[in-house]
Amino acid sequence: APNHPRAAMLDTSVTPIHVPDAAEGMAASIRAGIREIGTDIDGVMIVPADMPDLTTADLSTMAAAFCAAPDHIHRATSADGTMGHPVVFPSRCFKALLHIQGDAGARSVLRGEEILPHPLPGTHALTDLDTPEAWASWRAAQNQTDAP
Repeated sequence: APNHPRAAMLDTSVTPIHVPDAAEGMAASIRAGIREIGTDIDGVMIVPADMPDLTTADLSTMAAAFCAAPDHIHRATSADGTMGHPVVFPSRCFKALLHIQGDAGARSVLRGEEILPHPLPGTHALTDLDTPEAWASWRAAQNQTDAP
């Protein structure tokens, strides 16, 4: 929301997109984003904000894959091939993305599509932290990894 305390912390180069119906679930955020970017964009990468293992290199991998085959949907996988995020949708999918509903995100748009998988290191494409406890566990694991 525009009056949320975190809104004042945004970098001035960021354009916030407020989602008044966010309580509906992920679909509301995706629809708002697609409406905001318009139709002259080649594609959109959907990256959930609660996936801290994703790196700049991971996002670059997905962007390069899309550039190489821009009419396909590209989906990140874990190193073992389990489907995850991010997912890159070509503009031909925008109309369908504008009609998704609920908290299942864009799964309905994926049905019947040829999806090109792209393995990312380890579980980067799967680490999704939805609770404060999950974040605390993740942070603790990072501190153990970083310890001498």
